[in-house]
Amino acid sequence: MSDDAPRPLAVGLKFSRTVTVTDEMTPAHLRHEPIRVLSTPDMIRLIEQTAIQAVQPGLAPGQATVGTRVDVAHLAATPVGMTVTITVELTEIDRRRLGFRVEVRDELDEAGKGTHERFIVDGAQRLPRLHDKVNRWKAGGKPASRRSAIGSHSSPERVTESGRPSPSPWPRRGPTSSRWTSTRPRLRRRPPP
Repeated sequence: MSDDAPRPLAVGLKFSRTVTVTDEMTPAHLRHEPIRVLSTPDMIRLIEQTAIQAVQPGLAPGQATVGTRVDVAHLAATPVGMTVTITVELTEIDRRRLGFRVEVRDELDEAGKGTHERFIVDGAQRLPRLHDKVNRWKAGGKPASRRSAIGSHSSPERVTESGRPSPSPWPRRGPTSSRWTSTRPRLRRRPPP
């Protein structure tokens, strides 16, 4: 194995880094307070950056990771000037999906903990999709539905010559449908003993 080859990603990979909290990492709406603290969005940003650094050596050229899920509890305030240590541990690899356990500790307390997921993407595949989306947006196109994005197997909507939708060949379901009417007596709750 050459030095340029990516090292394989494996469950159990741990990576930590330490950062000093600065004024820019505090919530803007609380910057007038005498003691400013690390904001939750900045803690999440630090977690994501740490996860990226952890797996980058294991990715092939042209690959990157994108965040797809974050579930983190912000447990303690960390004042400006204090350091935080962010630790990520790779706990799951499912094809291209990477699951992490994350922990953020300041100099005195556990400041945050939870989970984070990232997905390995190839730039060559990602860029054309992004270009397509930007082009559709600039053209004033409608958002793609989830069904059309994953491929629908249903037939197109039936339309009559007048342009109105034709009646469905499937039975109507609803309160007036015979399927919902019954001659059976309604179930009644038993009286308490």
